[in-house]
Amino acid sequence: MFNRSPFELLSDDTRYAFAVGRIKVLETRMLSRAELQRMLEAPSPQEALAVLMDSPYEEFLSGLESPLEFERALNEELRRTYELVDSLSYDKELTDLLRLRWDFHNLKVMLKAHYLGVEPEGEAIVDFGTLDPASIREAVEEERGEERLPEPLRSALVEARAEFEESGDPQMIDISIEGRMLGYLAEKAAEYPNGFLEGYFRRVIDLNNIRNFIRLKMMGANVRLIERALVEGGYIPKRRLMRMMDEGISEIPALLGRHPYEDVVGPGVQDLLETGSMATFERLMDNHLINYLRPAKYAAFGVEPLIAYLLAKEHEVKLIRIIMIGKINGLPNDQIEGRLREPYV
Repeated sequence: MFNRSPFELLSDDTRYAFAVGRIKVLETRMLSRAELQRMLEAPSPQEALAVLMDSPYEEFLSGLESPLEFERALNEELRRTYELVDSLSYDKELTDLLRLRWDFHNLKVMLKAHYLGVEPEGEAIVDFGTLDPASIREAVEEERGEERLPEPLRSALVEARAEFEESGDPQMIDISIEGRMLGYLAEKAAEYPNGFLEGYFRRVIDLNNIRNFIRLKMMGANVRLIERALVEGGYIPKRRLMRMMDEGISEIPALLGRHPYEDVVGPGVQDLLETGSMATFERLMDNHLINYLRPAKYAAFGVEPLIAYLLAKEHEVKLIRIIMIGKINGLPNDQIEGRLREPYV
């Protein structure tokens, strides 16, 4: 599957003919490169948000008292998108895998806040997962509260607690929960035919593994932490990365040899060595994943266009967030532009 084109992984389930037609119409309302450029060039956060007033975000932006509340509008649009996909999908177990990621997100945010003795910030908790966020919070705060949660969240909570209590490092909560989540998603997606979503998650694992391996090596992390941060389930075995422990960062692209991530790893490592930042690597990583999804735009049938649209909307929200955070913090346009990813449309 690693060497197969995403076009080969698309299904021909004719039940989705109407749904795909609906999605194709909605894709025409996604933000174009030109609209993102207008946001980027806007002289203030208020004027950047004004660019979105002729888009699906308009309904949720009109109720904001300040541009600082923009995250609320983004979450509302994502909630609406999930509800739409749910209404169109004949494979709810498959689309629920995408919702499940947000349960893991809420678990991670709440557990870190619990140990740090603070409240989760702003719109950090979302309500478009598969579980009510209040039930996750109760599980986090109560002794043996993990018994309230279904698998795989129960095991993720137990493991993350143990990792934090052993290390005292909040970073281990991120590493533990994200690792458990990605491994589970790839495993469950593999149960479905064609392999489009499985291919996506396995690429996410590979790119996260390479990024985390490089970042932790740059930080001088020990072998145990690096090995713990790597997740099984990608196309590149974690043992292949661990064999590079004694090699320099600059050698990693050549040591990985021929692979589909060459458009990410080579330029990303080069910029890291020049600037000390992983920003280019992460931008190219997101571009690689959105390019993987793009063939679904041309499919006439199957659930894949719905999956791709949902993931593309999350990607679009990330682009808006990058621009708005940059505007609010007064960053120069060239710095914001350097962090922008390619749009889906």
